[in-house]
Amino acid sequence: MSRSAKLTHATRVQRIRELLESRDHVTIEELVREFGRSRRTIYYDLTALQDAGVPIYSEPGATGEAHWKLHAAAKRRLQGPEHLVGGEEGRGDGGAPVSLELIFDAEQARALRRRQLHPSQRLDELPDGRVQVTLEVSGTRGLLLWLLGHTASVEVAHPPELREEVRTLLRAALARHSRRAHRRKAS
Repeated sequence: MSRSAKLTHATRVQRIRELLESRDHVTIEELVREFGRSRRTIYYDLTALQDAGVPIYSEPGATGEAHWKLHAAAKRRLQGPEHLVGGEEGRGDGGAPVSLELIFDAEQARALRRRQLHPSQRLDELPDGRVQVTLEVSGTRGLLLWLLGHTASVEVAHPPELREEVRTLLRAALARHSRRAHRRKAS
């Protein structure tokens, strides 16, 4: 069984989304092998992504097996923060230049070896299979949303102020989701 089998539902769904971002397509069988879950559970996870508004769809592959894909327009938007932190045109949120250091887990490290998040990117391999990515960015306000969408696989190492801002937002989200949801009464 894969090491991913012990992931929580939310983390597994996030990882599936990240796989869809980094690959042309995935199949149910690939996801079953990767996460050590049943086909039914994987379908449930894919449905959760669709319900959350992630534009995924399936189409038949050459052998008839469904190939699950992330819509191309969404993939360009999700692949990297270049449109938020400057990109090739040097746009950003107008903030002061910042040296950003991110540590990505081993799974995302494979994808980062194949693609570039930002023109200033420097990739350093870590002994445990993770990678540290250093970027020179123009402010971090817009980048924050991108980071929050990838919290299952990325850690902010620098600057400390951004790391603390991510921690504060995650603590607030955890507190909000730890409370019992109020149910509406049927009318």
